[in-house]
Amino acid sequence: MAEQQENLQTPLNELLAQARERKGMTLEEAAQKLNLTQTQLLAFEEQDLDVPAMSPFERGYLRNYAILLELDSALYEPLFPKAEEIGSELKSMRRFQYDAPKPLIKSGFLRFIMWLLFVLVMVALLWTLWPQL
Repeated sequence: MAEQQENLQTPLNELLAQARERKGMTLEEAAQKLNLTQTQLLAFEEQDLDVPAMSPFERGYLRNYAILLELDSALYEPLFPKAEEIGSELKSMRRFQYDAPKPLIKSGFLRFIMWLLFVLVMVALLWTLWPQL
């Protein structure tokens, strides 16, 4: 209980670094297991973390890192904002509606030109081969 009380006063970035060192894991190994860069993990360990200001992705990476290090969730979960408090700057996307042009092969004019070319090529072949037949 005393250790947990002491850990609550230790900044999260230091808790992460200490937990990784206790597990004997290098930044490279942790980064490989999480499919992140060493720079990203180093930022979690070296900077004072303002968890509520992080993007949802960054908070997810941080949670995954803490889980990998088997850090007690009671030490970091209170830092995460409640779902009701999280805002998003994402804007709603309306579907763009426009008339898409028909594919060229389906247009009547192009089909006519293709048939005309086919007939002309066949006539030219017959014209050149007729005297030999």
